[in-house]
Amino acid sequence: MYCIVLQRRIFLIEKTETASFRLEKRTVEKLRKEAKEKDVSLNSLVGQIFSMHVGWHANSQKAGFVPLPKVLMTKTMEKLSQDEIKDIAEYIAEKEVRSMILMLGREQNIASILDSFEFWLKATDFTYKHDNYDESHRFVIVHSMGKNWSFYLGHVMKLIFEQLGAKTELEVNPKILVINVSVGKK
Repeated sequence: MYCIVLQRRIFLIEKTETASFRLEKRTVEKLRKEAKEKDVSLNSLVGQIFSMHVGWHANSQKAGFVPLPKVLMTKTMEKLSQDEIKDIAEYIAEKEVRSMILMLGREQNIASILDSFEFWLKATDFTYKHDNYDESHRFVIVHSMGKNWSFYLGHVMKLIFEQLGAKTELEVNPKILVINVSVGKK
């Protein structure tokens, strides 16, 4: 592993290994097309796919995650009161997250929660930005699923981070959720 420091930010660069795989020609053609659309190399795209598989997809169903249509979650959340959403968020944060994190093959600490959350965001395909400076993290998540979804997701993440000793502040609105996490500063 290599460490690079740019503008007070530390980037860890993993060592790589060359491997080759036999894939159906049609699959390779689709991957090449997607790589071109995303303006990345085929190698980079395949690396991202493998990383997502190992980091999320391989264990997410075992951890209790299921793929659902976005509209189903949006409409369900619209029907709930803020008190009902808060109760659900508290139940998830207090009773379910520990087993989910362990099933994802991670430890229950701030670094693992941040990593798992970011893999989940990638899997949802929400547009998001994660800024990391010293001991603070800022997630700006564009979901367009309504204020109740923002409230739910923000409340779950706030409870999880605060259980681990981090101060968390939220900015909730119908399309965007901002989560500010200060690690070690409660």
